Amino acid sequence: MESIEFNDIVKFHDWPKKLISNQNLAVKEKNNKEIFREFGDEKWTYINNLIDKIKNPTIQNIENNIDFNEKIVSVYKGEFYKIFKKEIDELHIKLYTDTILKYLDKVEYIVEIGAGFGSKILRIASDKRFKNKKIIAGELTGQGQKAIKKIASNMGIEIKVGFCDIGKGDFKDLHIPYNSLIFTSYSAHYTSKIKKRVYKKLIALKPNVIIHFEPIYEVFSKNNIYDLMCKKYIEINDYNTNLLTVIENLKKEGLLKFTINRNVIGTNPFLPISVIECSTEI
Repeated sequence: MESIEFNDIVKFHDWPKKLISNQNLAVKEKNNKEIFREFGDEKWTYINNLIDKIKNPTIQNIENNIDFNEKIVSVYKGEFYKIFKKEIDELHIKLYTDTILKYLDKVEYIVEIGAGFGSKILRIASDKRFKNKKIIAGELTGQGQKAIKKIASNMGIEIKVGFCDIGKGDFKDLHIPYNSLIFTSYSAHYTSKIKKRVYKKLIALKPNVIIHFEPIYEVFSKNNIYDLMCKKYIEINDYNTNLLTVIENLKKEGLLKFTINRNVIGTNPFLPISVIECSTEI
């Protein structure tokens, strides 16, 4: 990891110039049609083709073939670094496993909703510390579900894979048991406005804990330049702006309690994730 100053990001990243320019950047609307195009038709189709090409398509080998050895600019605990993508990804996985391990004795099922091609859930499932846990992966796109199944099969991982739609609160295909651990990672933020009634559908599943590893718009201040740039980045990309507000309102209603660890890490320096841990055991 090579530490750099905030002002040096502009040497390696195009977004600082875009974010401070007077140019009006068109908002990239995020809806299911756009998500299916970007991920189902493009990114996860590419992953499925890659799975069919390489000899041993484990999740680690798949990632090694998608710019894993590229150096990028990232943010970690408030500091900026020029770092290999594989290094920042390993820090992400450590954050996820360390967080989930706190609840290991309380849950039988670990469930990811919005699992993409399985980059997080399959790494967790392959960790020996989770070997006795049952794994469920929910994903919106058919191509993502297909990729998870193929990689898991090659790795000898038993996993249930099914459809889910976070924006609509549709998780019925997954048959998630009560008292599970449910987490999201860079997926809830694709719903620009999450409705409280939709989040209540998640609570209705009676999980032991819900963990969000997500960019959280509301935690950014209006009093410093970096935070303002992060807020603008989220707005331009039509990412979520109300997840924390919804959770806070549900806490006021007595439906959950939560803790938050703000802006821990980001592969993209303008999109760091916070960790929100929600308990429905009031």
